[in-house]
Amino acid sequence: MSRRDEVHQAVRRIEQELGPIDAAIFNAGINRPHSARNFDAKAVEQIVQTNLLSAVYGVEAVLPSMLERRSGLLVGVASVAAYRALPVAPAYGASKAALQYLFDSLRFSLEPKGIGVA
Repeated sequence: MSRRDEVHQAVRRIEQELGPIDAAIFNAGINRPHSARNFDAKAVEQIVQTNLLSAVYGVEAVLPSMLERRSGLLVGVASVAAYRALPVAPAYGASKAALQYLFDSLRFSLEPKGIGVA
């Protein structure tokens, strides 16, 4: 899920074999506990890549068909960490908060077009 081209390929394959995707649930999530004392940008990058960008790639892949059909459902699974900081999960919480914001924002423009966002 963390490689854009592979996500697009997988969606095309699913649509070819099974037809249009009616609902897409984005639930990828990893965490590597760390704190300010052992802050690791590489770990943050991996967490954001999986927890946020995998959903971005998935939405990008399934959305054109949904817009064309004026139907579909996108679901982003965040976490309570999106609303409340945890002591050793700064990247996890930030990525889930960004995911929540992304889906909340998409809702404004997609629901009038027949696409549900949760």
